[in-house]
Amino acid sequence: MITAVGITYWLAGQSTEDSIPREIPTLSDVYNYGKRKESFEFVEKDLSVYEADDYFKRAITRGTRLEALLITENAKPEEELIGIITPFDLLKIK
Repeated sequence: MITAVGITYWLAGQSTEDSIPREIPTLSDVYNYGKRKESFEFVEKDLSVYEADDYFKRAITRGTRLEALLITENAKPEEELIGIITPFDLLKIK
């Protein structure tokens, strides 16, 4: 998953003391940079907003950052993606 944090790390890794490269990176450049962490989890479509909030909170207590919940019918990666929810989405609900 490409995130704002990942793009920031990529930019930091590409910059020199005086400048940031002017070449236009591809999404593949950013995606393949450094360590790729699984910053998402698959959840089922009937998950409540409170349960979604708990996913993000549990990730923090484990010392990780969960960037998104990927919603499918039964929380299986091989199923069609129905939607995505981020921590920011939950803030808009509260």
